[in-house]
Amino acid sequence: MHLFCLLCLLLAGCANEAKTPQKIASKPDSIVPKPVEKPKPITKMNTDTTKPLFKTVSLAPLKTGMSDWQASLTAGKLKVVCYGNSITNGFKVGSAGKVANPYPETLAKLLQTRYPQAQIIVKNEGHNGWRADQALNAVGKLVLPEKPDWVVLELGINDAYSNFSPAVYVQYMKQLVQTLKQNNIKVLLLTATPIATKYHEKVLAYHAPLRALAESEGCAFLDLSTYIAQRAEKEQFTTETLLPDDVHLADDQYAWIADAIMTLL
Repeated sequence: MHLFCLLCLLLAGCANEAKTPQKIASKPDSIVPKPVEKPKPITKMNTDTTKPLFKTVSLAPLKTGMSDWQASLTAGKLKVVCYGNSITNGFKVGSAGKVANPYPETLAKLLQTRYPQAQIIVKNEGHNGWRADQALNAVGKLVLPEKPDWVVLELGINDAYSNFSPAVYVQYMKQLVQTLKQNNIKVLLLTATPIATKYHEKVLAYHAPLRALAESEGCAFLDLSTYIAQRAEKEQFTTETLLPDDVHLADDQYAWIADAIMTLL
């Protein structure tokens, strides 16, 4: 009897188990993934209108000798070598090449427009990555044989990235200036253009000593950093639109360097 009851209970349990549907795990492809939110782009727009786009030191220009430049143009002949780094060369961000109109080429066009009868030569001797010491070492090979009337020097960014102190940078620039002057070549010194990296302050530290050098050596001088920073603010540029890689200018803004030089004439 007990055995019969036990058998009945077992049969009833199996029947109930058969009626209970099994839970089937969802297939991976049946899961609808949540949409992934794209990260919001980080912009470098200057939202504080009371704060300048770049810190500058605002140094007054020196037009020493620029009357000779004008005299040469009026007389009908001028040769200039623009000597410097990738800013002079006209480095095109996102490529290994040059922009369509680096500042030396633009300068030549502006001068020719103002002095259409003059024979004007402006040579671009810009080299990507160069510092003042490299320019000094190569001046005898690249510049002196050209016998220019003027040399426009633009260096400093790579010197800052190499952690040159202002004293070291200016010492190389002084030797470079004196070498040119010994060969009867007049010099226009440009500060470096502004950059949007942690080295900006280091570059700025070169500017006042560079102007002092220009004054002591009888050179012309232009605070290019301040000119570009002020123009960028006036024309409502952001650091992104002015400096696509935080260091080099956007294609069309290299021409601003030529515009700045023309303000000395």
